[in-house]
Amino acid sequence: MSIDDSAFFFPTVIPRQTPGMKAPTVAHGRESLVKRQQGDSPSEIFQLGYLVYVDLSPNFLTGYLPKSNWSSPLKFFDLSSNYFRGSFPSSLGNLTKITHLGFYSNKLEGEIPDVFGNLNKLTTLVFSYCNFSGQLPPSMINLTQLTSLHFSSNRLEGPLPIHVTGFQNLMVFSLTDNLQTGGLPSWLFTLPSLEYLDLSNNSLTGPINQIQKPNQFNGFIWRTMKSMVKYC
Repeated sequence: MSIDDSAFFFPTVIPRQTPGMKAPTVAHGRESLVKRQQGDSPSEIFQLGYLVYVDLSPNFLTGYLPKSNWSSPLKFFDLSSNYFRGSFPSSLGNLTKITHLGFYSNKLEGEIPDVFGNLNKLTTLVFSYCNFSGQLPPSMINLTQLTSLHFSSNRLEGPLPIHVTGFQNLMVFSLTDNLQTGGLPSWLFTLPSLEYLDLSNNSLTGPINQIQKPNQFNGFIWRTMKSMVKYC
């Protein structure tokens, strides 16, 4: 079956079933994509110029993410729970309208490129269980609209950033099961919107000084600090 823009066009009222398509997702834009597929992902999908919503999770798709220019008006992009391989394409940094990036549980590898500087509308980033290595990209910690940041069960290493200029709206930060070292920077406990923080199962060390508990803050670190238990 060939794939073109019109194959994924839906009117304002999007039906749950469309002739010729099996169980499409409900898109909040012009196109929607089929779910519960297996095999290699059709590269044509990533070349559709007007896509705004792509949800291929969960499926059994394999292959590599294409290294295209990724300059489409995508707002929602989720490939979670598949078998995509290879590295994270640097060109994803061109998705300036993106609000959601989800790659949970894939077979990606390598470092996460520092390409988030222009993704100013990004609110949700889910990179857990992706086998990423290296450090957190510096441009990521400058994002001001992020509300959820998930990096659990990777191989991220090194110290946490000492200073951040973003994260004003961050509510959930999960970095459990990585290789982080060093101490806990004070900004972790002064973020105005933070509600849940999990840094368990790393190699963090050192004292915890001058912590002021933000409103509604909870999670693994705060619970164990209150009982004076080793926190990582």
